[in-house]
Amino acid sequence: MLSERIDLMIMSADTIWIAICTVLVFFMQTGFAMLETGFTRKKNSCNVIMKNIMDFAVGSIFYWILGFGIMFGATTGVVGVIDLFSNGNYSAASQTIPQPVFMAWQLVFCATSATIVSGAMAERTAFKSYLIYSAVMSAVVYPISGCWIWNANPCTLISSSFLFLVPYIQLSHRRVADTTLFIMDFILNGRIILSQHILIK
Repeated sequence: MLSERIDLMIMSADTIWIAICTVLVFFMQTGFAMLETGFTRKKNSCNVIMKNIMDFAVGSIFYWILGFGIMFGATTGVVGVIDLFSNGNYSAASQTIPQPVFMAWQLVFCATSATIVSGAMAERTAFKSYLIYSAVMSAVVYPISGCWIWNANPCTLISSSFLFLVPYIQLSHRRVADTTLFIMDFILNGRIILSQHILIK
């Protein structure tokens, strides 16, 4: 009886702490919005702020529909199994934290990663084109990198077929900052596309 109460207290404390941290990370969106607005011309300030808002709005929907399952679902050896609308059991990943809270926690990091892209592409993309880019980032790119690093089920095919990735996966396990290596590659690709004027119009 006492051990059950202790476990419940631990779960409650973990949940409250993660919920607080989720709110704090969410407010990074406002920080990025102000930063990017300060670095752009006045005439583009509304456009930049709207992109930051839509990052979270669009990213949330696509991460919930597709990204979360790819990131934390049972792996196919490369990525997680597609689980539309994240209806599966992810207790192995969330551990003592309730799944909705854990998903919100992961969602705000996904949205923040997409916002980094908006800074790299500020004043260079049409609004509709950027929404497509943000959707792909939230639904595919961030979840794949997260699956390789944080998924409870190892990506065996990646480990056996792409040996050069193994040190990266091992070293970056549980390190949030190292995910930016993969994300920065996506940002660079976006800048290359922009240099070819593909997404401008």
